[in-house]
Amino acid sequence: MLPTSCVNEVVNESVLAAMAGAACAGHVADWNVDGAHYASAHERATRRAHAARLAGLKGYAYLGEVGEIGRRGEALPTSVPLYLVPSDTVVGCERARSMGIRSVNDLFGGVVPFDYVATKAISHPLHGHAVAPDHWSTSFAPRVRQSVLDGYSAFSEADARRAGRWLLRGGDVRIKPVRATGGCGQSVASDADALDRLLEQVPGIATDGVVLERNLRAPRTLSVGQVTVGDLRVSYYGLQRLTRNHKGEYVYGGSDRFDKSRSTFTEHTKEAGDESSKPSDGKCYANSDCPENYICDNKQCVKL
Repeated sequence: MLPTSCVNEVVNESVLAAMAGAACAGHVADWNVDGAHYASAHERATRRAHAARLAGLKGYAYLGEVGEIGRRGEALPTSVPLYLVPSDTVVGCERARSMGIRSVNDLFGGVVPFDYVATKAISHPLHGHAVAPDHWSTSFAPRVRQSVLDGYSAFSEADARRAGRWLLRGGDVRIKPVRATGGCGQSVASDADALDRLLEQVPGIATDGVVLERNLRAPRTLSVGQVTVGDLRVSYYGLQRLTRNHKGEYVYGGSDRFDKSRSTFTEHTKEAGDESSKPSDGKCYANSDCPENYICDNKQCVKL
């Protein structure tokens, strides 16, 4: 077993078992990058649990939470490798280097040169001759156009109004604050007056930006991703599901990872109204499995 001083916190017996018999080959620590974002008690507890599990997976000791200059003001450990689990994307290469981050092997997360690069704002072009942040890329959005909804990003309220009015020609427009997560903070405008009113409520447009997209009434959204930890690499995809938050609003409730024994990929990606590939187990796995004006919530069709 590891010395008591080497195991500050583990979340369950499986993590402890994974670390049994190992030396202190390294440390894993969760890093609260910005106290204003992802810093609630729930989010910090979740991050601690993730960090402790990663420590078990890597055979490292879990150090706890560190600040910018180390835990409780102490210097960060340098005698063994340190693997960080930051609360948010790290902005700035110098800041990353100051925390010992040199490559993907040093953190469970990402590093970007500018704030907006870490948000959904980069997924869409600007509309016309709109205000652009420093170092804005005009080539990225066209390259991913076939993979995203029609829409625009904007970094001023005036530009957002112009882009929104253009999109309103084709139907309702969904407004997405770029720093909101889980579907929270989004709203839908069906006319210009509603658009102006809703944009006035979006915080930080000038600094963070805002996204405006064509609104979908019954979307099917797949989660596709890849996770790398050391020599381990896992690719996954699944179908996103909705749930109600404490305000009774429908928000992102996680994803059901695809399981070939449960259904087929065709069932998850079929066109709406295609009855030939309905799930055979009586449950819903996508909004298109449900009647009109219903959504799939926890594998049950729920009326909107």
